[in-house]
Amino acid sequence: MVTKKPKGLGRGLEALLGPKVAEAVEQAQAADAGLPSSLRLDDMVPGMYQPRTRMDEGALYELAESIKAQGIMQPILVRRLAEGENAGKYEIIAGERRFRAARLAGLASVPVLVRDVPNEAAAAMALIENIQREDL
Repeated sequence: MVTKKPKGLGRGLEALLGPKVAEAVEQAQAADAGLPSSLRLDDMVPGMYQPRTRMDEGALYELAESIKAQGIMQPILVRRLAEGENAGKYEIIAGERRFRAARLAGLASVPVLVRDVPNEAAAAMALIENIQREDL
């Protein structure tokens, strides 16, 4: 009898990312700082942990049209940057396509969830957000 190992996220966050990162992600998801709010697009910068290597321009325009008609259905996940050239701005953890499409749609601000997470957790959250998307 052959036993198949579970793939990807089927093993749980701890098995995939290690106990420390998994705990940080879980704590961030439960934090009160995660309440939805809104940010101006000019106050946001693309994330350094974006797992997408390319974004289809046609699909972005389609998403922009959808955003014009329906709005943004899911907030963009961000974290505040404390240091560096973008200090005081918010880095996108998950939702860069929505961010780009919102610009194309002419929006000035978008709904966001703000999380206070370390780099490792931000990288893990970006990956988790996109792991099941086939066009990565």
